Amino acid sequence: MKETPLLRIGIVPSLAGTDQEEAINCFDKLPNSPCSQPGFEVEIIDAIFKLLHWNYTLVIADEYGSVSGASGTGLIGMVHRGEVDTGASAMRFLPDRMSLVDFAYPIWYFKQSLTIAKPQAYSYRHFVFTPFDPFVWLLLAVTVLLCVLLDWAVNCLLLLRHRTAKRRVFASVISLQNYVGMLLMQNVNLPRFASCTVIVSFYAFFSFVLTNYYESVMTGLLAVPLNRRVPFYGIDKLIPLLETKEKLLVYFTEGTEPMYPESLKARFKASLVGNPIQVSPSLSTVDDIITHQGGVYFGSEFEDKIPFRVSDSIPDKGFITVRDDTVASTMGSFIFPKNSTYLKRFNNALIHVLPGVHRIKGRYPGQRPYPSAEYSAWVGGLTLTLDHLWEIFPIWLTGLSLAVLCWLLELYGWRRKNQQKMASEKNNTVGMLFNHLNWFQVKNGRSAFLNRDINYFNSTSTA
Repeated sequence: MKETPLLRIGIVPSLAGTDQEEAINCFDKLPNSPCSQPGFEVEIIDAIFKLLHWNYTLVIADEYGSVSGASGTGLIGMVHRGEVDTGASAMRFLPDRMSLVDFAYPIWYFKQSLTIAKPQAYSYRHFVFTPFDPFVWLLLAVTVLLCVLLDWAVNCLLLLRHRTAKRRVFASVISLQNYVGMLLMQNVNLPRFASCTVIVSFYAFFSFVLTNYYESVMTGLLAVPLNRRVPFYGIDKLIPLLETKEKLLVYFTEGTEPMYPESLKARFKASLVGNPIQVSPSLSTVDDIITHQGGVYFGSEFEDKIPFRVSDSIPDKGFITVRDDTVASTMGSFIFPKNSTYLKRFNNALIHVLPGVHRIKGRYPGQRPYPSAEYSAWVGGLTLTLDHLWEIFPIWLTGLSLAVLCWLLELYGWRRKNQQKMASEKNNTVGMLFNHLNWFQVKNGRSAFLNRDINYFNSTSTA
């Protein structure tokens, strides 16, 4: 008769006892004595061993461990070194782990999760300036000033050239009032020159678009209940917060990093230079870092356990879990030493158990899906940037260029007209001068004739 093998199964007790305290007390009983809820992963592997008629004994591991060092640490290191024959705590299929251990057929799918403290309530302190980002507000201010400056220059050169400085300052104030009034949909004075008409026409379109954008965003912000602000929804949005040290990563063991897209690898590594991952084996320390230091605990959760983007995972501690959809889901299963002779037979038996794994897992209250936190997106995502408004600024610049062209044509026409007027006045002045000289000569001639007649009369009378 073939001898029944006795396998050593490594398990992390802190995880086995998450759902049922009885699981920890069952370690000394299994497999010889019954245990109603030893932990769903232990229950699955126990069913497989019963199909194979294998015996087992449980070996306690302090932690999951990592692949740091030549042979790894924790449960991973124990399996790799052959200290246990398998691990009953399902792990994710990661390339670095697969270099040390082999995985059984996958039974779970995992999603990366990011656990943070519940964000503070939404603040309306800067609500008025929320619709546009600072750069757009700056461009808006520059646009108004350019319009005022160009309108003032046109009026000064074409209309107020000979007016006092006080009148020119007053004209600039009127221009500012007109262009700000258009943004506020107020009545304005009609322009007197073609260049000013072009400016006002394009600026009116510019103001119409911006005003409607602003009203739409403000209406949306007031209509949607912004109870909380979630600062990020994935590792891609978390990296900028790591760079500015607004957030920091925290984990239980060294040598572990969160998953991230390959395109963000260099940036993520650079963000850790001045803001490294905080490591602490103490759960209370990790909780304190999350609560008071802006810590972000990265890990993984069963995909069916976090169906929502943001979940109320640990309400008694005030923690929420963000599901990271920027990285792909990963498979998970039990681990074996490299080239284990038991793995093939284990997989064959696992195929028969697979249809019931979710039912086994569903018996444990702690494995029910987390409720939705129903937090709104961070208000920064609702702010309009230059990318949203890119189309109207080239249109406005085109209008400004046309206005400058019209202004130059008007200035040229005004100078030509002024030159012609000056030439006409000069000709009139010369004509008047010649007429005056002719009149003077005629007058002098008449005086000479009169003097001659008087002299002749006097000489005749004397004779």
